[in-house]
Amino acid sequence: MILNPARLYEGCPPGVAQQYSLRLVEHFLLEPLGQVWDITITSAYRNQTAQSGLYALDPAKAARKAKGISQHVLGEAVDFVPEGSMTDCYLWCLDHLRPYQALLEYDKTGPECIHLSIPSTIETIKSKRLLFVGGLWRVFDGTFPNIDGGLVA
Repeated sequence: MILNPARLYEGCPPGVAQQYSLRLVEHFLLEPLGQVWDITITSAYRNQTAQSGLYALDPAKAARKAKGISQHVLGEAVDFVPEGSMTDCYLWCLDHLRPYQALLEYDKTGPECIHLSIPSTIETIKSKRLLFVGGLWRVFDGTFPNIDGGLVA
């Protein structure tokens, strides 16, 4: 079940293309996910100002994000946290949803959130399965980092 479904459309103006994209996110990603997992949406649509503000205090992230537009700004992505194992939910998403992007983001203590998206309307945004660990992206190869920095299957 999606514990906070209104969060998906929060801040998105009515009648814009992003509303349509968010409906696709809801239909193809969140509805099937919510039938199996209880999740809380942490981020979905962001306007360009909100997106820029996320990285105002981190010049390295700001430089990386300035290269392209976020799928959150386009209404094509959602970040969430599941109740239960983040890694199990990430694997379930890869096996059952076939998202265009599936990113598992880590903080210093472990998995922080899962980012899923639909195919983008922007050609330069590529399909990927990644882990964000220690400030770096790496292609998901079937292993997860543990808190000690090693890998676990």
